[in-house]
Amino acid sequence: SDGSYGIAEGVIYSYPCVCKNGHYEIVQGLVLDAFSREKMLATENVDHIRINSKSTTSLGVMLEARYVSAFYHPKYGMFATLSGFWNFISFEQPEEAFRVVTGKDIHEQVARCRANGNKQVKFADNADFRRLIKEAVIYKILGNSKIFEQLSESVLPFRLYYYKNQQDEFVDKSAKEKWLFDIYEDVRKLAQGKITLQQLLH
Repeated sequence: SDGSYGIAEGVIYSYPCVCKNGHYEIVQGLVLDAFSREKMLATENVDHIRINSKSTTSLGVMLEARYVSAFYHPKYGMFATLSGFWNFISFEQPEEAFRVVTGKDIHEQVARCRANGNKQVKFADNADFRRLIKEAVIYKILGNSKIFEQLSESVLPFRLYYYKNQQDEFVDKSAKEKWLFDIYEDVRKLAQGKITLQQLLH
């Protein structure tokens, strides 16, 4: 596997392929039916932890950005979710509603901000943005003993994928979100006693 369709890299896995001139390529972009999806998800919690609200693991659910686990950021204050903090710091004019909105209401709040001309100015490729998200992730996990404990006991790599719309279109964001997984890996090292909080924050 090269990571396609949410299967962890390096796993021996049966993919649909095309062969030409002695080389093969995995067929990308296939729409998966319910049977295929079920078989692919069978490796969840075997070779990876899926970060998603529909994960089969409680850790995968709790690490998802929209999971409600209130935390306090020393500079920006209280937030109900990591997703709320994410959007609060990304807009040119921070919206107080992002402190408390949860679930699908977060997306609706984002849409309202954009409709009102409030521009998103900080994105995941911005070093300052990533630093703030790292801080928020740390405060969220340190503030939730259940997440901290499960993270300390885990060893599997993280992945982020889901199925979009009624057509079951498969979306794998694992490569794009590697920077976020690196943060989770660092916090896991803290939970396992391999690094100190001071090392993690710097």
